[in-house]
Amino acid sequence: MDEQQQAAKALLERMLRTTGLTPSELARAAKLTPSTLTRFLNSPVRHTLSARTLTKLSAYSGVAVPPAVLPALPPASVPVVGYIGAGEQVLPFDDAAMGAGLEQADPPPGAEPGTVAVVVRGDSMFPAFWDGDILYYSREAGFDRDGCLYNECIVKLRDGPIYIKRVTPGGQPGLYTLQSYNAPPMADVAIDWAAPVQFQDKRRRRAKP
Repeated sequence: MDEQQQAAKALLERMLRTTGLTPSELARAAKLTPSTLTRFLNSPVRHTLSARTLTKLSAYSGVAVPPAVLPALPPASVPVVGYIGAGEQVLPFDDAAMGAGLEQADPPPGAEPGTVAVVVRGDSMFPAFWDGDILYYSREAGFDRDGCLYNECIVKLRDGPIYIKRVTPGGQPGLYTLQSYNAPPMADVAIDWAAPVQFQDKRRRRAKP
C-alpha cells in the first residue's frame, strides 16, 4: 500500500468515526455499492478510492478530502482492447483484454487508471447497444460480485469466451445466470471475472437504415 492509499484509508477511518457507521452503512448512505468500502479496507488494495467516491463520502460525512488523498488525474485517452460481435461475444485484440489496445478512445467521465474500452459492431444487441457504441470498463478492482449483480458487465467465462451480459444469481452457489437482450439466458455458468460497464458512449453509433 503506497502513501496515497494509506492516506485514503486513514481518511476513510476518520469518516467512519465521525459518522459512527460501519463501512457498509456508510457506503449505502453515500449512495455507493455496499461492498466498496469493506473491500477497500479488508482486501489487498490495488488502487485508491476514486475522486467521485471520495466526494460522495465527504458530502455525507462532512469530512473534507485533502488534495494529497485525491487520485491521479484521469487518462488523456483510453485503449480500445476489442470489439463486441455477433452473439454478444467480446473479441479482444490481445489475449488478456487488458493490453495497450490498437486504438484509443476519449476517456469517459470519471475515468480512472485501468479503464479500457470495447466497440460494438453489428446490430445483435439493438436497441440496448448500437453499432459503433463504445463501452468502458475496468478490471482493476477484481470481481466485485455486489457491483456486478443485475448490471450489464463484460464477463469472462471460466475456460471460455468473453461476453457482455447482465449478471444474475445462478441456481447453485458460485454459479451465475447471464441474461441477454436478444438471446436465451446462459444458466448456471462459472465466471472467471466480470466488470460492470461503467459508461456507454453513443456519439459514434451508426443509425439503422
